Amino acid sequence: MKGKITSLIWLLCAMPLLASEGGESVHLSPVVEYGAKTLNFIIFAWILYYFLREPIRNFFVGRLSRIKESLELAERSREEAKRRLEEIESKMSTLDSELAAIETQAREDAEREKQRIHDEARRESQRILDQAKAEIENMQRHALMDLRHFVVELAANDAESRLKTKLSAKDKTQVFEEFSSYLGAKS
Repeated sequence: MKGKITSLIWLLCAMPLLASEGGESVHLSPVVEYGAKTLNFIIFAWILYYFLREPIRNFFVGRLSRIKESLELAERSREEAKRRLEEIESKMSTLDSELAAIETQAREDAEREKQRIHDEARRESQRILDQAKAEIENMQRHALMDLRHFVVELAANDAESRLKTKLSAKDKTQVFEEFSSYLGAKS
């Protein structure tokens, strides 16, 4: 910092020597005038360099760093995209075989389901047939019992009506006594 202040003082001291007065013109030779202007430019350039060297260097170093980071990020992104593209292409290449496998599996599953439904329908129809046969047999037994009951009742009514017309009072008394003795022997 001390060096910068010293340089600034030297510059301020040299400026009036090199500047020309506004009212009076001093005629210098063109070589001296050119030399003064050149020296003035060199001093001005050196001052700019001296004071702006760090900020400009920091700016360009930071800019270079940001550009490198951007390039590294772009490279990583490109590599990631390339890797994902390869994964997708790999999956796409196996997609046809996977679809074929899924289709085959679906057909097998459908065939098994069809067979299961067919077997279940066959069992259900057999169960319904067995149930219908059992019901028919049950109905036949009931009808046969009803028919026997009806025939017995009809025969009993017919026998009763015949007996009433053909049996005399004496025969009725004898049948009653035989039936009573039969019942007594049973008890």
